[in-house]
Amino acid sequence: MRSCFLASSEPCRAPWLPVRVCHGRPRSNSRCGAGPRVLGLALTAVHLCRGRCQSTGRRSARAAVKCEATRSAEAHEKVALVIGYIGSKYHGLQIHYDEDVTQVVTIEWLLREVLLSLGVISKSDAESLERNLEWRHSSRTDAGVHACRLVITARLAVGRPDEEGCYPWLVSQLNDLLPDDVVVFAVRPVPASFDARFSCSWREYSYILPASALANQALQNVRRLLETFVGRHCFHNFTRLRANRSRPGGGPKMHSVEIFRRTESKIEACDADFLELPGFPQEFVQITLQGNRFLYNQIRYVVGAVAAVSAGHLPEASLKAALRSPARFRFPLAPSCGLLLRSSGFTGTRQKPCDVAMDQEQMWSRMLPMNTRLLLNGPADAEAQDFERRVEARAAEAWQKDVLESFRLSLPHARSPDEDLQRLSTTPRHLQPRALARAQKSPVTGCSEGLQEVFW
Repeated sequence: MRSCFLASSEPCRAPWLPVRVCHGRPRSNSRCGAGPRVLGLALTAVHLCRGRCQSTGRRSARAAVKCEATRSAEAHEKVALVIGYIGSKYHGLQIHYDEDVTQVVTIEWLLREVLLSLGVISKSDAESLERNLEWRHSSRTDAGVHACRLVITARLAVGRPDEEGCYPWLVSQLNDLLPDDVVVFAVRPVPASFDARFSCSWREYSYILPASALANQALQNVRRLLETFVGRHCFHNFTRLRANRSRPGGGPKMHSVEIFRRTESKIEACDADFLELPGFPQEFVQITLQGNRFLYNQIRYVVGAVAAVSAGHLPEASLKAALRSPARFRFPLAPSCGLLLRSSGFTGTRQKPCDVAMDQEQMWSRMLPMNTRLLLNGPADAEAQDFERRVEARAAEAWQKDVLESFRLSLPHARSPDEDLQRLSTTPRHLQPRALARAQKSPVTGCSEGLQEVFW
């Protein structure tokens, strides 16, 4: 086998052509005396090797990028956080990205700061949790409202769970950094298709108030009033509507059909019962509502309407009329301190069933399969029950004398359209046109800029 020497800046070896390459010019006194043909073949081999090396380098770079992307995707797991909080000191759950309200402390703001300090999320991801991390919550509470079991799903850099499918290290570190009135019960991996908001099929709220706020009515009477709200109704009289004439930017007006569609919801169950709270001398009543979605302040207006009817300020028939009539009814708004989110259900639909349940009791009551994934199990479920009793006691404590007295004073202001027309007959003649316009004005016939169309 003949060998030749070529001038080259890079050593290269062709497996099919043994070529020795050295730095410098080929020797003139070489024994083999490489001819033009051999030199051409050697140069061709060198060019082929260079192209092959460059192609291999590009493939290696692409493989490295793909490997890094795979490693990043594996690190960000879809998990569900089950949390509870006492919302007396916070301005609701949802975070505010507006610079004008950055000083407002919310539950999600606290969670974001703690997750940032633990390195579970990055600063770029924290700029928009919904867009970057698929951050979703099963319900949204307003300022002063409590939550016993609220679920948040997101993609976090937590790696693989332990043998029991949990992240105990993350739960422990979160609770160490969060305040005492915000607790994380569990962090569990969930399927990629599971969404805390859109997979939630029902939500259960409770409202705790003193029995004296209902004029010490018998529970049978209160339950009969609550049965009025069971089913699918238009709750436009049980939410806050702002009767503005146009939307921002000169947009189209909102017609009555659109308002009726957006204010329609279904309440599956509504009940009332006495709540035993040790250490409180007065009796408390717990009103429980379960439905697929709730309007802004809907439950607080329902409780206020029931209290107004129980106190004799409105007839019982006004509740049904408020659900069926487009006329405007004025109901008192119950304080936010007595409202709390109990739990949420993720049974899914017939077309897309869900294999996730809150706890074992929910799995049995809804007759779900035995392989259903439980978010709370064992010690986490017991901790959530203890926190639930703590939230009930805090809601009862919030009913101080001034809060109860203020709510009682608001009950006589409840008004129905019939009372407006009756008051019109006693109005002076020169003021009747203005009074008539005010009496006949309905939020359904006008347009509403501030309609809260998000149901929770």
